[in-house]
Order: sequence, then C-alpha cells, then structure tokens
Amino acid sequence: MTRKILLTALLSFVSLSALVGLAQAQSRQLSLTDILVALRSKKAETTEKNRILIDAVRERGVKFTLTADIEAELTENGASSELIASIKASGSKPAETPVVQIASSNPVPVGPKPDVPFYRNRAAAAIAANDPESALVEFGKALELEPANASLFAERSQVLAKMDKLADAVADLSKAIELDAKNSAYFERRGTLRERLGEQDNALADYDKAVELDAGNEAAKISAGRIRDIRAKLAEQQRLAEKKRLEDEAAKKAAAQPAPKPVTPPSNLVRNIGPLNDLATRLAMPVYPPNEKRMGIQGRVTVMVTLDAEGKVTDAKASDGPAGLRNAAVDAVMRSKFKPYVIDGQAVTVTGMIAFNFVANQ
Repeated sequence: MTRKILLTALLSFVSLSALVGLAQAQSRQLSLTDILVALRSKKAETTEKNRILIDAVRERGVKFTLTADIEAELTENGASSELIASIKASGSKPAETPVVQIASSNPVPVGPKPDVPFYRNRAAAAIAANDPESALVEFGKALELEPANASLFAERSQVLAKMDKLADAVADLSKAIELDAKNSAYFERRGTLRERLGEQDNALADYDKAVELDAGNEAAKISAGRIRDIRAKLAEQQRLAEKKRLEDEAAKKAAAQPAPKPVTPPSNLVRNIGPLNDLATRLAMPVYPPNEKRMGIQGRVTVMVTLDAEGKVTDAKASDGPAGLRNAAVDAVMRSKFKPYVIDGQAVTVTGMIAFNFVANQ
C-alpha cells in the first residue's frame, strides 16, 4: 500500500510537471525534481522510497545528466548507492540537455538561469509535498531576483503562518504592504495574524484599513465588528462591577453609622401620626428608575413627610431603602395630595410616613 501511495505521488508530480518548470508531461523519463520530491516525501521509509525509485528509473530512465554535484544532492536527500548506480546505468541524455537547478541550500546552477515563476512553482511543489522549509528557501531565491515583489512576501507569509511563525509572517506582510499599500487583502491577513498574537489594537486598525480600501471586504468587516463587540461587553461588565463596588461601599458606611435616636416633638408643636395613607386624597406612584430596575435593585423605601395645616407637603425625606430608589419615592410623595389633619375641630401640622415597595420584575 505504501509503495502504491509513493509511486502515485511520484507520477502526479510528473503529470504536473508544467507547474514546476520540468519537461513536457508526456515524457516517460524521470526528471531530477521528480526524484528529489519522492526522496523528500514523508509517505514511506527511506529504504522503501529507494526501492520504488530504483524500479521506476530502470523502467523509465532519467532525463538529466548525473554530475558530481547532482549525485551529492541526491545522496544528501537519502538516495542509496543502488539508486545512484541505477541512474548512472539508465542512459542519461547528453550534457547539453537543459536540466533544472538543484533545490538545495547551496545550489549549483546548470542550464538556463531560473526566473521568479520557476522558484515560485518550486515553492508550490514543496508546499504540496508538505515541506514548508523548502518552500521558504524557494521564496527566498525568488525574492533575491525581485526584492520589490509584494506578492512574493505575501505568499511566503502564508507559509510562515502555517508554521506558527506568526511574528515572521507579520513582518513579511508588513513588507508586502510597504510595497503595495492599496491591497486590502494584505491588511486583512495581517489583522488576522496580529489578532492571533493578542495585538487587538493593531488588528483592529488593520481591519479598518482593509475596509477603507475595499468596502466589499466582508472578512475584515466581520473581524472588526467582533473585536468591537467584545470590547463593548467588557466595558459594560467593568461599569457594572464599579457600580456595585460603590454601592457596597456606601452600604458598609451606612451600616457602620449608629442609628439616629428618635426625637419626639413636643405635643404642642408637631405631632407624629405614623402612616399618612389615610390622609392621602391622591397618592402618586413612584417612577421606577430604569437602571435600577434593569439591575434588579428593589426594596422598601420609607419617606418621612411633614404636612402643614392645609394638608400641603412641606418636607419629605427618604429615611431608608436602596439609595438609587429614594429620589423616586420622595418625588412620588411631592406629587401626592393630602387632606388636613384635624384635632378637636382644628387643622394642625403633623408628621408621618409613606412607604413604597419597589419590585423589579413587575
């Protein structure tokens, strides 16, 4: 099964030879690139790869001249002495036949000088063979020929990102943007990388720039909206936490203070008659503050009220209850109407109280 997989991979590279700058696909002979790709494949052990390649070379032959440099390159990539011998015995073509450049860290150019498409296609072949390190080498060679090619930096950035070399990938995209500052896709990709690095401010700036350059960049719009939603929710959580902290501090301070001693006014001045509900001709209902209702703040608020001889409210103060509900209770008392309190046929000034129950879910 492994032999079949490797041979299939080898044949697929031959059938796709136009993508890597090789001879035409209908040739049955193996190119140097075919053999190097097969040797670098991770789909079989070295011994199995050599055995399969020996059979293929004997059956199909090769179309390159085995120089000392090429032999060294093949050996470095795992070619056995038997495979080298098979290549030597396969009847190589004359030396003037153009051959491709050897993909190595110290390549020895033979034949026509490769161009950027050549190295780009070599990089694509390396990516297909799950060999990102070799792809980086090929992109590096292409950039040596065209150091101002923004798309090469952007393509190499994608390889680096797949290798989780995010900082290097961002650096390559930054160079691509420097060379092509109108490319919306470059900004959107860099924003994605910066978000993965935890740089939300920089990521948001990149997404916004991508949308500015191209209003149809939906990926950048969605990413920018996601970051803003997260920030809005975080800000609201912080606001509510701070509000609760302040309320808790106020409650602790109030609990620490001694309760005021009740003062009984002289009977000949103002009389406290307790609840004033029976004197109310129109008792207004308090308006529940929206923020407190939303936060579920509820409870009983008691308002101390002073009525003059005509039944008018001259003073109203909340004596207890949640702080955020007290003003609403006092306002309701001030809007209420009361009849005078009469003692022995004479209306007098009195004090009393009105209590309101605030229930958030009503």
